[in-house]
Amino acid sequence: IIGKIGGIDVTSVSAYRYSMAIGRNELDGTPVQILASESYYKSSQYSQELRFSGDIGDRLSYIFGGYYSTEKGVESSLAQTFRFFAPAAPAPNFGFTQNLSDVKNRSAGIFGQANYNITDALRLTGGLRWTWDKRSVVLHNITNVFANTCSAEITGLPGFIAPCSYPRSADFDYPAWTLGLDYRASDDLFVYLKTSAAAKAGGFNIRNGSASTPPFNPEKVKDVEGGLKMTSPDGRLRANVALFYSWQSGVQRNAAALVNVGGVTTTTQFLLNAGKQDVYGAEFEVSAVPWEGMLVNANLSLLNGEYVDGSFTEVRDLPGAGLPGCTAVPTNPALSRCIVDRSGETVPQLPKVQLNFGLTQKVPVSFGEFTLHGNYAYISKQAFDTQTADPRQSAATQAILREQNDLGVVPAYGLFDGRLSLQLDEPNIELFTFAKNIGGKKYVARRFNSLYSSLGVAFQYIGSPFTWGAGVTFRFGPR
Repeated sequence: IIGKIGGIDVTSVSAYRYSMAIGRNELDGTPVQILASESYYKSSQYSQELRFSGDIGDRLSYIFGGYYSTEKGVESSLAQTFRFFAPAAPAPNFGFTQNLSDVKNRSAGIFGQANYNITDALRLTGGLRWTWDKRSVVLHNITNVFANTCSAEITGLPGFIAPCSYPRSADFDYPAWTLGLDYRASDDLFVYLKTSAAAKAGGFNIRNGSASTPPFNPEKVKDVEGGLKMTSPDGRLRANVALFYSWQSGVQRNAAALVNVGGVTTTTQFLLNAGKQDVYGAEFEVSAVPWEGMLVNANLSLLNGEYVDGSFTEVRDLPGAGLPGCTAVPTNPALSRCIVDRSGETVPQLPKVQLNFGLTQKVPVSFGEFTLHGNYAYISKQAFDTQTADPRQSAATQAILREQNDLGVVPAYGLFDGRLSLQLDEPNIELFTFAKNIGGKKYVARRFNSLYSSLGVAFQYIGSPFTWGAGVTFRFGPR
């Protein structure tokens, strides 16, 4: 909705979103359902944004406004285990633990940004946003491993409400900003330099044991970026170059923490603010029109990243009494409670090289236009679920963890796709056929490795095979 108040443009954006998903995993790798899990979530969200924009004189333009959203939903994870260890338990001889939560999220923000033309070619940009978040959750963690009961971790906490309800809430507020300078040296050369900061919202873990852990805080990032955008005089060749460096703090990662479950202090893994990391890289993009109707696109992304030394640590109970630098575990004198430094780990899901190359040829005919497109995409290897082997652990344990880390690495792969379409002049209809993963490349899209950890399994998600299809698109209104 767009209107005017004097010389100010007013824009209102209202949105509603509903989503629901169910995922099931069979974790033991056998035809017998010994260890299985199911995840489920449902949410409905409404948001409203109101923006005001305009110009002051010939050199200053601005935009400011506010944003509000509210979300309600349910999130659940259910784990089923065959009760070998509890033969006297009531039938059926399967135990389950369900982490069920009612979730309410609220977010509000105000923002403003201005562009000032210092000269006809030099422009200064500055913007600021402040966000206020409220995260509320009611835990309903239940188990029937030995008998149907609320999880002991919530029944012993102040604020527990029968049956099986433990409410929690947290408030966060944080800024985001940008400051930039760009210069149009000529019609064919554009240069820019900018810096910005933002944050990823905080929240709660809902799995068993999480009731005694604090909420994780927003993950924050600051960056600086500079680049060039160039065009040849005839417009047939364009090239963009960007270099950036970012500093992230309060990185949200799975790490071990001390928790109190049923009056017993132990260690388990949750999403926590775990350290600082720097990520940096370069991006290159080229597009060319070598002859009429042909478009060549290529882009290359180079990335690297590492944790700041000593910033990513966690608590672990390691086998062995009196290990150096550790304290005793009161409930088990055969263990030592140690601080493990994980700062040397590979940053997860950070491929160092990504490449895309595409060719598009358009051929006009008397009744429309044919388009033939081919695309090749390459992504280098990346790691998932890395775990540090502490030097105080035995050589055998360190070797096992190194093997487990290898199971979490997805090898590099490249895929080729194609598309052929016919756009008719009248009516406005497009007929198309497509093919993905031409050649039937066998590849792994993601891996999960817990072979020697809590679950005792490792599995991988196989990438999509060769796929083809056809379709028709009809577009309403003018072209």
